Amino acid sequence: MAMKRLKDGTYMMTGVTLSYPSLAEPSAPPGATKAKFSAQLMLDDETYAEAEALVGQVLAENFKGKKKPVEQSIALRQTEDGEPFIKANNASRPVLMHQDKTPVAQDQIESVFYPGAIVNAKIELRANT
Repeated sequence: MAMKRLKDGTYMMTGVTLSYPSLAEPSAPPGATKAKFSAQLMLDDETYAEAEALVGQVLAENFKGKKKPVEQSIALRQTEDGEPFIKANNASRPVLMHQDKTPVAQDQIESVFYPGAIVNAKIELRANT
């Protein structure tokens, strides 16, 4: 598992384990008003350390002289058992592809992107100011 910065400023995460995917249809967690497509990407310790450093850089760049967000609003977290993950979400449908780079049909999403599937994920780290 690793994170690599791409030319467009996003990050490619390879070999991450998919957890709680909501990729076929958007969903809203309890108390939320807007439904989003989302998934948790489970990380190994090395990738977690990389992600933690990158999140720190994003926060430092976006919150110069401002109050930083509370920890619960940061996408990089740990489960109750201490397993690290990054929460990815977007209001727009993500681009979902098979290994051969062909698009995944809508009716195949849940059978291809299921909890426990090993995936490559392209993410953007942002901080709302």
